[in-house]
Amino acid sequence: MKKGRFAKILSIFIATFFSLFFSILLIEASLHLIKYQPKSIWWQWATWDSPQSKFKLDSKLGWTHKPSTAIWDTGFSTQENNLMIVHTADEYGFRNISKQSNYKKPLVLIVGDSYTYGHNVLNHQTYPHRLQKILHDENIGMDVINAGIQGYGPDQTYIQLKQLIPQFKPDIVIWNFSNNDLSDTLFRPSTFEFNQKIKIVPAWLNGIYLQGLVSRILPKPIIETKTINFIQHHLQNLHVAKFFQKNDEEHALSKISMMVNEIENITPNLLIVANLSHEYLYEPNKNIFTGNLFSSDSHLDINRAILDSPDVYEDEIESLFLNNLEDNSDIEYRHLSPKGNQAVADIVFEYLSQQKTLVK
Repeated sequence: MKKGRFAKILSIFIATFFSLFFSILLIEASLHLIKYQPKSIWWQWATWDSPQSKFKLDSKLGWTHKPSTAIWDTGFSTQENNLMIVHTADEYGFRNISKQSNYKKPLVLIVGDSYTYGHNVLNHQTYPHRLQKILHDENIGMDVINAGIQGYGPDQTYIQLKQLIPQFKPDIVIWNFSNNDLSDTLFRPSTFEFNQKIKIVPAWLNGIYLQGLVSRILPKPIIETKTINFIQHHLQNLHVAKFFQKNDEEHALSKISMMVNEIENITPNLLIVANLSHEYLYEPNKNIFTGNLFSSDSHLDINRAILDSPDVYEDEIESLFLNNLEDNSDIEYRHLSPKGNQAVADIVFEYLSQQKTLVK
């Protein structure tokens, strides 16, 4: 009886395997026939497996940092001012100056995307690290965690905060918003609103996660076929959450506000920071990530603070941004230079000091 059941299962497996094999062959032949040109797989820099990658797959977040790593940063261009950029992450995957952390309460947890992470600057030149140095210089015994991750949007940061706040119980949480966060929420959401609550998209419906999973399961010769390229290209645009929500700015802003309000309920001191942006620096009124969007009074617009600062002159503003524009990037997506990160850290420290939220 057992032999018969085993034979039946084996025959089903073999039939399924050959069905998939011949289906792929048929699709591959069809794509060659119509002269299909392989498309770019944008998120492969974060989701594809490589010994030189600083990222690992995450079923909820899509990707996150590998813990305890010190590698050349090959995710983007890696040279600014003739310095090769080394990415170092501690045992939690946070960017740090060493692979071993020593975080002690009271804690400041800083989250956001590549502006927070410190794109194309050295480990000690990021704005969270500069803020850490200011605190120590002022004899304020608070440790700063840089939990910024390149490419993250508000949905991923919300999920991240739901995980990190119970784990670390930070005394201050700083959530940084960038000018591309609205499009991230619109076009690649990891959450959706259902019955006035925020729900996380399950892994099996998360296109970016599935894209990375395919690249890890299949052997390289199969990954390089047009069939798999076709599948992965469409997977990266598969965001099931878009079917559960209206795809408009008003709804996206409403969802962001809901996420922020929920995080406010689980942490005592939440500061919303509108990142320094080349686009909004000259026209700050166009920046949607200001206090008008959130119910909390704890919000800080770095752009307005820079313009109002007597220490920053107009001819110095360009020095706050890196000169090496990424290919095909608009000028508003320029990242911060070491000087720009220092300016942000100074402004954040001044604000926290005025609010009397720092713990000595």
